[in-house]
Amino acid sequence: MKKQLPKNIKVIHTAFEDKPVHIANYDIGGSDRYYFEIGETTEHDVCELIWKATQNVNDSWSNPDCVGEYDVNVDNDPNIDVLVPLKVVNGKKMGHRSTSVGDQVVFEYKDGSQKTYICADVGWVEDKPQDGKTYALTGTKDDKCIANGNTWDASEVFDTDRFDVVDHLEARKLLNEQMEDN
Repeated sequence: MKKQLPKNIKVIHTAFEDKPVHIANYDIGGSDRYYFEIGETTEHDVCELIWKATQNVNDSWSNPDCVGEYDVNVDNDPNIDVLVPLKVVNGKKMGHRSTSVGDQVVFEYKDGSQKTYICADVGWVEDKPQDGKTYALTGTKDDKCIANGNTWDASEVFDTDRFDVVDHLEARKLLNEQMEDN
């Protein structure tokens, strides 16, 4: 039985950005596609392929026009679809930074499910909620929450945060009571 291929694989840069940036998509191609379908290649393996495909080693993974010491751009991978336009500095088109620790890869499946992996010091870790922790699902546009594309880890609400919310709600209740008395 063939394993379900992802309908989309997002590469999201979060390590050095103020907000998550969906920088590129990745398509499992060639023999990697076959081995994924038969279960010989895992999502972790694909994350490693994406890591390799989004590194600026000799040239630029995101700028195919950037050619170093070879006659072709050896860092440009045909399985990567760059989504964010490249910046131009002093008339020269630049490339995007390499994928780094803290960045994310999101596997989206046809059934609506998805899995997110975070680049760790060594390898990749699946991002999922943990029992006993509280997370911010929604918030303002600047809050670290799931709705804004942040990881479960980044969206964790700590005890001090909850007390601030409780204090805020109690203050609003007291203000409403005072307004009703007037």
